[in-house]
Amino acid sequence: MKQVMVIVVLLVVMNVGSVMGTVLDTVLTRYISAIGGEQRLDEVMTLSLEMEVDYVSSPTVRARMYFDVAKGQVQMVITDTAEVTVSGAVGSVGWHLTQAGNELVPEGQGTMVSLAEFICPAFEYKKQSLEQVYGGVVTLDSLVAHEIVTFDATTGDTARLYFDTTSSLLVRTRKADVEVILSEYADVDGILLYHQYEVRSDRLISTTKILSATLNEVIPESIFDIPADIQSELEENKSGVPDVVVKSVSRDDMVAIYNHRLGKLNERLERFVILNRKSDDQIANDETTRLQQLSKQIGQLLKSLSLASDEGIATLRDSITASFGNFESGLDDSLP
Repeated sequence: MKQVMVIVVLLVVMNVGSVMGTVLDTVLTRYISAIGGEQRLDEVMTLSLEMEVDYVSSPTVRARMYFDVAKGQVQMVITDTAEVTVSGAVGSVGWHLTQAGNELVPEGQGTMVSLAEFICPAFEYKKQSLEQVYGGVVTLDSLVAHEIVTFDATTGDTARLYFDTTSSLLVRTRKADVEVILSEYADVDGILLYHQYEVRSDRLISTTKILSATLNEVIPESIFDIPADIQSELEENKSGVPDVVVKSVSRDDMVAIYNHRLGKLNERLERFVILNRKSDDQIANDETTRLQQLSKQIGQLLKSLSLASDEGIATLRDSITASFGNFESGLDDSLP
């Protein structure tokens, strides 16, 4: 009798998994169809945008952004006197303009996105064969949406995608503590593209309005020129982009770097929690609690670092380094 019950339970579990997989595929298929279809998306080689970016803490700026499948992406900010490249990426090389000049972005730590990810994140994730889980129907404010959780085993990144149950469109994404709200979809040469997106963390950070968008126009080669100081730094480091780029790191920059690292690890922790959400394994549950406590401990240390005296920074950094080491090794042991 027990054997029969076990078989029945296994069949139920297998059936539920099959149904959830079918729902996930249906959500993605409807979304891709709604914004233009897979064939049309594959035909997009370049995208040029005119934008207005309203930062809550600073004046509104006008900007241009260029994407090219073959080369990379460069963002331009239009000032009163000239065009200044504030960030860019070509292949695996990324940079940001700071007050001290252009600085390399360590590979894998940039904020750059590809053309495919910008137009259609879910389609790009599907093509990369990233691990995806259907999270069910959820309510966000007054919006009813399908949730899909995507895991990248290579980077440890976790992304949550939300699709309107009525329009099938992607309307919100969440990654670590950053949320992006997409709206104002409009047709651009056969592609339905959002024309407004808000970036939020614990508060509104910025609102970007796309004033115009053009597909598959020829973009001048010079747009993708790597700045001379970045090219020089790359030539000095023949092995490629350095893992860490440190010039003169202020305390605020130090805290920001640590917070970025903590956010990446928390995404891996979230994956571990999801995988063991319904587990009866006490060891896994105890490890989940331990890792969550380590994450909170690091968060408290980073708050202390932002307020510490100059003399106390070195001691705090030693504690932070040790805590990060324990956190990372715990995740490495827990995740496949």
